[in-house]
Amino acid sequence: MEYPTTVTLRNGNSTSSGHFVLQILMDEDNLRQAEHYFLEAGDWKQCINMYRSKDMYDEAYRVSFDATISVTSDD
Repeated sequence: MEYPTTVTLRNGNSTSSGHFVLQILMDEDNLRQAEHYFLEAGDWKQCINMYRSKDMYDEAYRVSFDATISVTSDD
């Protein structure tokens, strides 16, 4: 199933269609695609929570590690 690529998520503010797409992706366990949308919005904390809620701690750690590296490299 293809999802719209025109959903714009910026600075943690997502459109209602963005929330809808994320909910569909999470319900279908398409978590990598949901991760993409979360990270594009800069909402890495919510991405970590998504993985934690599914008991996918390795993925949550990977996202948190990557987010930490990204934040420290921007300084």
